[in-house]
This record gives sequence, structure tokens and C-alpha cells, in this order.
Amino acid sequence: MTLCHALGFPAIDGTERHVDCVTIEGIFRIVQSISSPKAEVFKRWLAEAGRVRKKRQGGKTDLDSIFSMLGEAATVEIARKRDAQGVAEDEEAARKGCGIAGEARERLEREAGAGVVTAGNYLAVIEGGERVRE
Repeated sequence: MTLCHALGFPAIDGTERHVDCVTIEGIFRIVQSISSPKAEVFKRWLAEAGRVRKKRQGGKTDLDSIFSMLGEAATVEIARKRDAQGVAEDEEAARKGCGIAGEARERLEREAGAGVVTAGNYLAVIEGGERVRE
């Protein structure tokens, strides 16, 4: 089974360059297959990153996921349309994209008469740099 696939990206000169890409699952499979003891630190780091990601998504509702995806998609679209260059422009796109998702959530909450954010799905306390459930 092939883990890498060619993905075309436009180059500065207007031509398309093909770059080998791999999915997250593919990355894990590649790293797991490395038998060198030097890879052990990286394997532990990936395992921890996966555990934290799963923990973060554990209490998410469908609406949590939808609004998160809306914020991410809006951010990417704004950055792309404005040809964002550098950290400052990316941060501005992220603020605007997250603002759009926040406004959509607030409007749904007003129309539905109930909050989307609940005690069960809100990550409130920062513990060691990670948000955790109260």
C-alpha cells in the first residue's frame, strides 16, 4: 500500500509542482515502522500528541465540531483570498475566521434559546498549557 501521494501546488512561475504528501495515519504508520532507538523519543511525542488530541475531542458535540470547522474553513478562505503573507496577516485571518464562527454560534444560541457551549463540552482550566474540562 502506498502511503505517499503526489499533490500539485502552484509554483511562483505558474507551473504546477508535485509534492509527496502523506495523511496523519500514514505519518503514524511510517514512524511506527522505524526500528531505530533514535526514533523512540519522536514516537513517544506522537503518542502524547494523539492522546491530547483525543482528550480534547472527547466531549465534543456535533455542533462543536461544525463551528470549529467553520472557523477553520473561514480562516483558510480569508487568508487565501487576501493572499496573507506572514504571521500578522495570518493572525488577522484567524481572528476574522473565528469571529465568523463565533457570530454563527451566538446566532444559533439566540434562535434556539439554548447554549451550544455547556459545562460538559467547555474546556476551561489551563493545566500545563492544555485546556481541560472542569
